Amino acid sequence: WNDAAARWDYEGYTALYNKVWTALKQVDKDLLVGGPYLVMDSVAPGAAGGSAAVAGPWGALDARVVAAFRYWNAHK
Repeated sequence: WNDAAARWDYEGYTALYNKVWTALKQVDKDLLVGGPYLVMDSVAPGAAGGSAAVAGPWGALDARVVAAFRYWNAHK
C-alpha cells in the first residue's frame, strides 16, 4: 500500500511479481504463475472514486484497483 498516494503500491508489487516469475521460470519454464491478487472493491452508483471503465447499475470498481491492474498488466 502507498500511504502517500492512498492507493495500492502497484509498482512495488509488479517489481516483486516479475522477480518471482523470473526465478520460478528458471526452475521450470512450464510453470504457470498467476496474479495479480487484488481486492476488487466497488463503490455505490454515482459515488466518488469509481472507475468509468468498469461500471454498471450496481456501481463501479474502485478506480485505484483498476489503475493497479492496468499497470500490472502493462508491466508484467
